[in-house]
Amino acid sequence: MPLAYTEKAPLSGAFLFFCTLLFALPAFSRDCSALLLPPNSPAEKVRVSYIFDGDTVKLDDGRRIRLLGINTPEMGPDGHADEPFAVAARQALLRLTERSELLLVVGAKPEDHYGRVLGHLLRADGSLLSAELLRQGLGYWISVSPNIRAAGCLAAAEQVARQSGLGVWRGDAVRQARQLQPGDQGFMLLEGRVTGIQTSRKAHWLTLDNRLVVQMSKALATQLKPLAVSALRDRHIAVRGWVIDRQARGQRLKKGYQRWLLRLTAASMLQLVTDR
Repeated sequence: MPLAYTEKAPLSGAFLFFCTLLFALPAFSRDCSALLLPPNSPAEKVRVSYIFDGDTVKLDDGRRIRLLGINTPEMGPDGHADEPFAVAARQALLRLTERSELLLVVGAKPEDHYGRVLGHLLRADGSLLSAELLRQGLGYWISVSPNIRAAGCLAAAEQVARQSGLGVWRGDAVRQARQLQPGDQGFMLLEGRVTGIQTSRKAHWLTLDNRLVVQMSKALATQLKPLAVSALRDRHIAVRGWVIDRQARGQRLKKGYQRWLLRLTAASMLQLVTDR
């Protein structure tokens, strides 16, 4: 039995709405390696020595690699329960990497604030590890500028699992912004109506259901198509990314601020819900 079916995700209803991208994805290619390994593209031969979870590995030389384009369920720290499909994602990545020489393609931004190398790992046959996991429903597609080179390919890989209800897509993976509860934070897929828009010198702030604020830099806003930010008012949108509960530690919230904040990491992390 495939690992994608060995764990049960919470079922709270079907994910029925459809989304339209408001940005231009790079041209889709089933062969992700064609996007990452054009002629003379720098790629390093590496071997994996340890798998931390479905999106982070350690190489023989000691470097830690955070796979680009995917966020997998978290392994429970310090005796806490693992998120559904976290173990399945780790085991699948172990099978893809064990006893294999891989190619490492480092992103345009080569390192994160934890000191991990940001990159893609490919097998000798050209298969992209993150795309393989996404096709099995063992993670969520993410895009973080400027590391967006394989965005179209990875989005399509996620869609394969989503349409078949595999792994994390077996239940309702998307939550309503209005349902956020104290303490809710971390990576989430959320949907809601834009009930307010504010603009500062460097960013736009979209309020969903008078509960969550989505921060979008003006640089990302220029990539939205075909709508301008102002046209999103009263529209239903879907966003994905890391949510912060700004009162999680008992901190006082400034007047007019929403408790929950999500900072968009790429224009592709915002979609228009089209069945309303």
